[in-house]
Amino acid sequence: ASIGQLLDNNAEFMGRNSRTYPLDLTGRITKPICVDIPEDLSLCHSIGYTQMRMPNLLDHDSMEEVRHQAQSWVPLLLQQCHPDTQLFLCSLFAPVCLDRPIYPCRSLCEEVRAGCAPLMESNCFPWPSMLNCENFPPDNDLCIKSEMREQNGTMTSQDFELPSAMQERYMSLFTQCHDDSSLDTLVQKYCMADFVLKMKIKNIKDSKDGKKFFGDSSEDRLQVIKRGSLKSKDLKRLQFYVREGANCRCTMLDESGNYLLVMGHRDGHRSRKLFMTFVHSWQKTRDFRRKMNVLKEADVCTNYMAATDAVRIDSTTHAQNAHGVDTADTPLDPTASDNMPIDEMNSPMRDEVPGTELGISETPSTTTNTPGSKNKKRKRERGKKNKGTRRRQR
Repeated sequence: ASIGQLLDNNAEFMGRNSRTYPLDLTGRITKPICVDIPEDLSLCHSIGYTQMRMPNLLDHDSMEEVRHQAQSWVPLLLQQCHPDTQLFLCSLFAPVCLDRPIYPCRSLCEEVRAGCAPLMESNCFPWPSMLNCENFPPDNDLCIKSEMREQNGTMTSQDFELPSAMQERYMSLFTQCHDDSSLDTLVQKYCMADFVLKMKIKNIKDSKDGKKFFGDSSEDRLQVIKRGSLKSKDLKRLQFYVREGANCRCTMLDESGNYLLVMGHRDGHRSRKLFMTFVHSWQKTRDFRRKMNVLKEADVCTNYMAATDAVRIDSTTHAQNAHGVDTADTPLDPTASDNMPIDEMNSPMRDEVPGTELGISETPSTTTNTPGSKNKKRKRERGKKNKGTRRRQR
């Protein structure tokens, strides 16, 4: 039996989700529907069932959002940190399509966290709060357990394979330090960041909160590309942290004296610490200068967000057309004792929704001014002016 069949059998009495639901004014799905798991959703395409519930159990309401969020987790499968990693993650990113959501059991979450969290922390990624194991139900007959994989001998960690080129691309996402990011990635990270700086690291110290990185605040060695919430005292101190920084293997943060492109945000807690979330080597190549010029355009984030919204609406509209979404708001069966509104379930909270990687035009303006069009415009303006003068003379 496949893992999909096991999940189906485990919740057979709940019934299949045969209903369809409308979109709201922004194009987002307002009630769950069944959609095919796309081939390019590498994390879950080989999970063993073909359809998933949307929105998923992490509240992602477009397939583009699911793809983008899921790609960061593929390295865990490639590293085989735990045999149940795919089962756990796909139960949330691509849940089997049933009337009522089936969450992973708390024990499954704890086992995967124990196996994978050390690997994540060594790459500067802590176990996220949206996957807090306390949010998931204790073991019972209505949650997904690790024994499902054990019963299904065909689903093992060795089953997950990708071409070497794709493996390299996914593994490049599994770090906060980069030296060859695409323009799409840089624009996305820039627009998501609170602040962006060109700077050098001059000192590193250990603290109870991990490593503290001190930048060189000399005027000739610091360039503020995006100030965000940074205050004057922040720019004088230039004191930063990295999540789980004490275990981070980001070598370019060593005291090398090289310029870095540093992006980050201010912690929302009372401490208001500054965290580096994306670091890129500062390069002297023509291609890197071109990318930096795009980031400095005044409307780069406006164009990026507009493109992101367009793709999100297009992807959900495509799902609506492909699966016959009805325009009537048909609720789940109120007579079913097991039914419960999704927002009342013990749903894990998502932290934030990153944007999607999209091609950003380096020339955002859609109008083109040619010498001929400018001359015609001047003639029309002179004609209007002369006509007004003749009327006043009369």
